[in-house]
Amino acid sequence: MADRPILPRPVFPADLFPEGAGLALPGVRFAEGSARGLVHLARPREAGLPGPWRWAEHDGLVLIALAPGQWLVEGPEAGLETEAASRFGGFATDVTDGYVPFRLSGPLAPAVLARLSSLDYGDEVFSVGAAARTPMMQIGVVIRRLADEDGPAFAMETPRSTARDFAHDVRAATISAVSRE
Repeated sequence: MADRPILPRPVFPADLFPEGAGLALPGVRFAEGSARGLVHLARPREAGLPGPWRWAEHDGLVLIALAPGQWLVEGPEAGLETEAASRFGGFATDVTDGYVPFRLSGPLAPAVLARLSSLDYGDEVFSVGAAARTPMMQIGVVIRRLADEDGPAFAMETPRSTARDFAHDVRAATISAVSRE
């Protein structure tokens, strides 16, 4: 057998995204997020972590509440697992390679998300600082509301194994939302 590296399938394949790595239509932009380290943190000792349905920045790290006693920590890749464990205590597991980050922004972003899941993404309910772990078209996604850019903005993490399917679902929802405007 030939020695060939196993490469991941592209998240934005040319047949679905002829415009390149992402999608930009009137009122909405969807793209792969910037690469950063990601660590799952369980049972930390540190107080002051964000509570349920919230995320917060803490000395250059992003902490996302997932469930009671569980958080995702996002930050620089080098040494993140060790840093999270020493800073907050508990058990830290590097999951960087298991997830793909995405960003969705623009005035139509909440309408796109409403086509993908049953959460209310309105400003009153899912405001800046809100976070959730939810299924979107049967794919698990961690989503958080960012500060508004050209409209509402969201950061999402989804498992690498389903990232291409997730990108396809977001593309279809985006085209549907734009066509209704």
